Amino acid sequence: MASRQHEHPVSAAEFTNDLAHDGVYIAAIASYSPDPNKVNRYTLYREQAERIEWCADAWLTVAEAEKLATMANIRVGESDAMYMLGPIVVWYRHGDTLKIFSEDKLIFSLNGQEIVLHGNAINRAEIRSVHAYLDRGWVECGLRLVLPKEEILIAYQVNEIASMDITYDGLNLLCDTWWAVALGRLLSEALAVPYVPDEDLA
Repeated sequence: MASRQHEHPVSAAEFTNDLAHDGVYIAAIASYSPDPNKVNRYTLYREQAERIEWCADAWLTVAEAEKLATMANIRVGESDAMYMLGPIVVWYRHGDTLKIFSEDKLIFSLNGQEIVLHGNAINRAEIRSVHAYLDRGWVECGLRLVLPKEEILIAYQVNEIASMDITYDGLNLLCDTWWAVALGRLLSEALAVPYVPDEDLA
């Protein structure tokens, strides 16, 4: 039986009621309802140094979700959990800051001109493009920063079902890889470089 939790959304005030006033929190959209123009699921995390910690999970109407962006300590973001049980990659952009977390750990940060990827500083002037790629057929999907002499991996996911299920098609691929497209475009915009997707991600 399909879940009907989306029929009982909470208010933005209820969703953030127990938060500490001195912290920074990420409200990441986590999955769509049957009518995404009315209500969607959000996951709330507390940002702590180079990690995020789960705080809450609830369905909010679009009107209530818009109120989150007006709260000083909330950063509204996205995650790759739109069609999955739980998120692996979570990200947000706030002003000139963009952060990406994978499995609750900070893997990428852009703060003005400063870029750190997997703990290593990257010269922003050397970044040529953001590459959204597919590998091993449709099994592996991810994002790389393209530099003059190399491509540096940002994040990726492996989906073995794509090679085992004979009914797996372009619609399945779209659902499983949308995160790389959305995040890749956001990165290219923030970095002011081209977004270059592989053919099946275009």
